[in-house]
Amino acid sequence: ARRRCALAARVAAFERRVLTLPAWAHFAVWGAGREGRRFASALSSCARARVVALVDDDAAKAGGRYVNRRLVPALTLPIVHTAELRAGTPTVVCVARRRADEPGALSSDSAGAPEAVQRAAAVLGLVEGLTLWHFC
Repeated sequence: ARRRCALAARVAAFERRVLTLPAWAHFAVWGAGREGRRFASALSSCARARVVALVDDDAAKAGGRYVNRRLVPALTLPIVHTAELRAGTPTVVCVARRRADEPGALSSDSAGAPEAVQRAAAVLGLVEGLTLWHFC
């Protein structure tokens, strides 16, 4: 219950701070795993309607759909591969960051973001703090 309450508060703050900006009329959620699904489901119904897709670099997840029937209206989002994300689409990154002491962790200058996100952001022309935000 505490975790859900904390998530709801963080998401509400994110909506007020970021999703009110004109560039965020429609946006993608990077991460079709637990964190991305929780974020998308915690959005207000108005904000959920603006999510174009869950994006993932795992080809096995791409092509599927995420459905949460517990929400009213039910949330149904396509899951697309990062290569299918349209350039310039504002994106919220919801993937768990690795700790510095974990195997495969990135250097400190990458701010903990996975390399795939950094590469895709560069290709898509996303700018951290403007059209790319890390939520988790």
